[in-house]
Amino acid sequence: GISTIGNDAWNAAKCIHGEPTEKEIQPDNDLGRCTKYGCRNEVRTDADVNRVFGTPTIRLDIPYKQKKSMADHQNYGDEPDAVDLLFPNTFTELGVSNYDFAALRSRDEIKALFSRIGYSYKVGKFNAMFNRAKQIDGADGDVCSVKSFMKIVEEMNDME
Repeated sequence: GISTIGNDAWNAAKCIHGEPTEKEIQPDNDLGRCTKYGCRNEVRTDADVNRVFGTPTIRLDIPYKQKKSMADHQNYGDEPDAVDLLFPNTFTELGVSNYDFAALRSRDEIKALFSRIGYSYKVGKFNAMFNRAKQIDGADGDVCSVKSFMKIVEEMNDME
């Protein structure tokens, strides 16, 4: 093959950074300024002093849709962080999302879920734990989330 060693060799760093001139490194004259006529982000009246310009990244001003379409590009604040995408937890790999842990479930459903994974409690202890988890969620009715109940299980294990 052809030797890659030499004075004129381009490596990965040169491909990324290139060889810019001093003029190319300098910031543009219009950096931080809007160049489109009529769209400048400037305060014109006293009423605009506290005005926020632009669109927020997380759209809390738009109603959240229960069934989100793939074509809906809005961020409602429920999207995963970059860390979660790079290093998903074990449950994600099994097809269980954070929504599944936060969904409110009935007393019988929580009891069945936890008994299947080996956490069986006497009726009185389970009811006390469930009621505490229900308080954490602040839910109306006889429901709590798996996440809250797991928190109570950890608290009980710490006490014992």
